[in-house]
Amino acid sequence: MATSGVCISNVVKDYVIQRGELSKEYDLKTIYYGFEKIEQLDTKALAEITDQLIVKPGVLRVGSIGRLVRQKDYPTLLSAMKQVIDSGIDAELFIVGEGAEKVNFVELTLELGINNRVHWLGRTPFVNEFLSQLDLFVLPSIYEGFGLEIGR
Repeated sequence: MATSGVCISNVVKDYVIQRGELSKEYDLKTIYYGFEKIEQLDTKALAEITDQLIVKPGVLRVGSIGRLVRQKDYPTLLSAMKQVIDSGIDAELFIVGEGAEKVNFVELTLELGINNRVHWLGRTPFVNEFLSQLDLFVLPSIYEGFGLEIGR
């Protein structure tokens, strides 16, 4: 029997206690993970990311970060993006990540007719810089254990 446990945030800690999953007497420690808060953006990285997100003025820049797997529910995001575009909103989607389902997701953009509005950026260590250039961040997911994308 375990005598202590670890939570990734105080919110998670409060949640498991509130739901009665663990008692208040159980030794729960909060250990944050993810990445360190960066006080200043890397200007070289910012320039590189900005170059990847260049769109004409007035375009809504929507972005997402995650592994390209079914669990992350990119099909729903791509379908929603089609609805946004079809409604007359000038928007483009930028996706940071790699994964086994990329080919299928790219194929879906072709089927939906939005492939010219979806940009697959691959991996980047410059998450802060990427996020700073977006108008809207979306985390589509069927389920998340511990989302790391914006854990600042």
